[in-house]
Amino acid sequence: MIVSRWMRCALGLGLTTTCSAIAHAAVVSPASAEQQAGNDVSTYGDIVVTANKRSERVNDVGMSITAVTGLELARQGVKNPEDLGKISPGLVITRTGYNVPVYTLRGVGFYDNSVTSVPAVSVYVDQVPFPYSITAQFAALDVERVEVLKGPQGTLYGINSTGGAVNFIAAKPTSDLAAGLNLTAARFGAVDVDGYVSGPLSSNLRVRLAASTEQGGAWQTSITRGEKNGARDRSAARLLLDWTPAPDFSALLSLTYGKDNSDSIMPQFQQVTPLNPTHAILLANRPAMVNLAPTADNARLTDWNPGGNFQVDNKDRHAALTLSYDISDHLKLKSLTSYQDFRSNSTIDVDGTTFTDLNAFVLGHVKAFYQELALYGQYDRLNWIIGGNYMWDSTDQKNGGPANDSFPGVLGSTSTTTQIGQRTETKAVFVSGDYKLTDQLTAQAGIRYTDSTKKFRGCSLVDPGLEAFWSARLGVARSAGDCITLGANGLPDIVISELSQDNIAWRAGLNWKFDRDSLVYANVSHGYKSGGFPLLSGTRSLQYTPVTQEDVLAYEVGAKIRLSPAVRLNAALFRYDYTDKQVRGRIIDPTFGALGALINVPKSRINGVEAQMVLAPLAGLDVSLDGTYLDSKIKGNFSNYDFLGSFQLLSGEALPFTPKFTGAANVKYTFAVSDKLNAEAGFVVNHQSSSNAGLGDLAIARIKPRTTLDLSAGIGPADDKWHLTIWGRNVTNEYYWTGVSMVIDIVTRNAAMPATYGATLSLRY
Repeated sequence: MIVSRWMRCALGLGLTTTCSAIAHAAVVSPASAEQQAGNDVSTYGDIVVTANKRSERVNDVGMSITAVTGLELARQGVKNPEDLGKISPGLVITRTGYNVPVYTLRGVGFYDNSVTSVPAVSVYVDQVPFPYSITAQFAALDVERVEVLKGPQGTLYGINSTGGAVNFIAAKPTSDLAAGLNLTAARFGAVDVDGYVSGPLSSNLRVRLAASTEQGGAWQTSITRGEKNGARDRSAARLLLDWTPAPDFSALLSLTYGKDNSDSIMPQFQQVTPLNPTHAILLANRPAMVNLAPTADNARLTDWNPGGNFQVDNKDRHAALTLSYDISDHLKLKSLTSYQDFRSNSTIDVDGTTFTDLNAFVLGHVKAFYQELALYGQYDRLNWIIGGNYMWDSTDQKNGGPANDSFPGVLGSTSTTTQIGQRTETKAVFVSGDYKLTDQLTAQAGIRYTDSTKKFRGCSLVDPGLEAFWSARLGVARSAGDCITLGANGLPDIVISELSQDNIAWRAGLNWKFDRDSLVYANVSHGYKSGGFPLLSGTRSLQYTPVTQEDVLAYEVGAKIRLSPAVRLNAALFRYDYTDKQVRGRIIDPTFGALGALINVPKSRINGVEAQMVLAPLAGLDVSLDGTYLDSKIKGNFSNYDFLGSFQLLSGEALPFTPKFTGAANVKYTFAVSDKLNAEAGFVVNHQSSSNAGLGDLAIARIKPRTTLDLSAGIGPADDKWHLTIWGRNVTNEYYWTGVSMVIDIVTRNAAMPATYGATLSLRY
């Protein structure tokens, strides 16, 4: 009987040919519940979150959290983790010149080109951590909801982080047979298909199969040839098995596979910037490039070398097993185990021109194992967790590429290749709990000890054809593939180093809940981000000196208050005091000039305020207004190289990628068309003020302010068996860029997509 129902479900939705589809969870959003209740926001805080590793209403948790259901994510066009900035003001996501995603939350982030750079904002799926941002590429597959936790994390979650955590909650197998299919057609020929099938295989075994594919959408155009670029070719699938052989035991197995063969997004050329006298002489030999005009203010225009195969080839295999055993009514044991094998191979025309200033390739391979074991207890007024975790990861990265126009007559037709390997072992133990002092007042505390060892091995290599050049320059015979990085003894050799560090992260807070829908809280926490080795081309072993771990002492007071039946206010004031904050600065290399390097800023701070107001002024009308204001500052007497490689006093300036204001207005109106049909229309306005992509606050590195407008309208029956949505994103065609990069001597911008529009048909069974 079960098999027969599965077959009818598949045939009825056409899933026999489109089971490569994931679907965003068909969870009723808070707005939908409010509309049914009239002009009342009382249910807005009822969305359940697991920020404290147990299920709670979001308005019962004493920290700043953005929680959004899978349905709302789908309707706002959030298909990948990089799209989350749309739904969480204060979260800024950009890509480096090497297509590596960088998450910055409340001004706290870590901008680095390396595939295996440790992020300041960590990403999880069902509390299982991803060690590096790029390895979370498929985390948004088939989600029930996403939780953005703001502020230092470490007392509960698996990886220490100074900025916050993004936790994707996967949609789970259902007890009844269910299926869904989403079909999207959009501008530039983009087609997306996602869907799921879920249900029981037996009385104690449930399964969910979800998948997605994104195809087409080439939106970039070559200035000189009219060729197209930017097409997507991404597919992913996840199988979930939920087994409950006994009332007190459950096992959840998750198997995910994803691949991305999309075009590399090309940057837009801005200018040539010689960094030292050698380059100035070389640039005189290529006036066509020196005199090249900046790319016009049009998101679609860029350029790249003709005939180049500039694509991404990423593959991800991820397995996770969650075991839960209820020892008693008040005691539970939980185990999280995961293993990931992620491979990245991308080629990028870094300069955005038809010249070969640098055509980069980046090869990366990440293997990561994670194990956590925790005991959960609940006795009278006390909830507590005690546990420990272990993570081991192995990373290998190789990068380089042709640069024959950058160094004519000096380095021939090839730049230097760099090969680096790292092995990291991290052990941690933690205790956390909350105690009800009274029926309204709760105290929270947590502490975590972490010990980490990172082993490094790497150097820059001689590329074929440059043997004579490097042999003469170094005074030592060098063959292709030999190291050219000079050690302390002045001889070229592999750099081998080790970084061991430990820390104690902690958090304490008070929550005062004076009615069901209102909460005031105060927290103080101390968080860490591990140190690490820079992954860059280096001719001196000194360039591979690791940065030490950064730490932040954070203070926050906030409130989640229902002001009236139709108005809710969430607000927070916070301050972050940083020691040894990690940023990307520069060092001077005698061959290549000013090169990117990791440095520690001794002292810095961020002051901020954020607020969200939710209103339901009329039945069916829902309004959400969100805003975050930040004031960041480098303290003390700190000097380093600015974005263009000039040595400057940097004290008093803002931290990179820290806009003063980010905000959003989300308005939706739902109304009945007939007894059986409902319709809705809405818009989302997102604004971000200007920021800077590097130290020195230079105009060339400025990221201009932007305001975008998204529109949508939809119709469907009350039971949500089908829904048709017509949408437009960035409908005003605002030209803006999310980052500015400089590699060797070329400055480029990373332009965001222009206006896009399309239609999505959703089916549910």
